[in-house]
Order: sequence, then C-alpha cells, then structure tokens
Amino acid sequence: MTDIMAQGSFSDGTALFDTCAMETEKVKHHAGIPSCRNQQYGGFIMKEHFLDRLYGEYQAYRASLLSCPNVEIFNRCYEIDAVVSFYEILMEKAAVMSDRELEVLLKRKNLLMELYDLWLKQEDSTYSEMKIHIDSEIGKMTREISGR
Repeated sequence: MTDIMAQGSFSDGTALFDTCAMETEKVKHHAGIPSCRNQQYGGFIMKEHFLDRLYGEYQAYRASLLSCPNVEIFNRCYEIDAVVSFYEILMEKAAVMSDRELEVLLKRKNLLMELYDLWLKQEDSTYSEMKIHIDSEIGKMTREISGR
C-alpha cells in the first residue's frame, strides 16, 4: 500500500481504505487526488477536498481584498459580489456534482477568478432591463403628476 493510505484498522479488522479502487496494490491518482472515496470507511472524499480547496481560495481572495485601499475595494464591488455568488453557488452545487466534475474543477488554478473572467464575457441584459424599467417608471411618475 502507498504512503497515502492511513495506517491502522477498524475494530472489525478491516484495514483502512481496503475498499478503495486499487491497481496493482497502489491507489489510483487523478490530478494528484486519490480515487478512493469510500465514506463508510473514512476514505478520501473528493467533495470534501473540493470544498476545502474552494474555501481556501475564497479566503485567499478575501485576504487580498482586505489589503486593498478602500477606493479600490469600492471600485471592485461588482467583482466582489460576483465572486461571493460564485463561491456560494459552487458550495451548494458540490453536493450533487459528480466526481468527474469535481476532478475537472480541482485542476483549475484559480477557479473563482476564472469564473468571474468568463462571466464578464457573457451577454448581460441587466443594464438594458434597468433602462426599460427606468423609462417605464418615469412614464408612470409623469402620468401620476399630470393626473393631479
């Protein structure tokens, strides 16, 4: 067995990680992540690894922001809001993601900022929707005053 495997056994004599997928007595690796994910026997759980990594990335992002001057933080409000939303969505989604999806995301170096950069390239209708809303409200306000 490899050094990744914990030493010891359970009271029933079952060795830790015995139920992991083994290939010639070695733990398979994908992007440095053991494939063993048996929760019953305390095996390595990819979802937990993903959540830990995501949390660490989020904390590093927050720490980097706290070292910025107030003006810069204010100028980055949209980015901050988007990154926080991406973090929260990924934390929720992780519970239902496949191991393959988690593996792909774990290979990304800076997932939250990558998602933000990709988000900025998306067609956004919020601004045009706001303009329509403002035009509509100005019309209502104008008719309301004219009707008095």
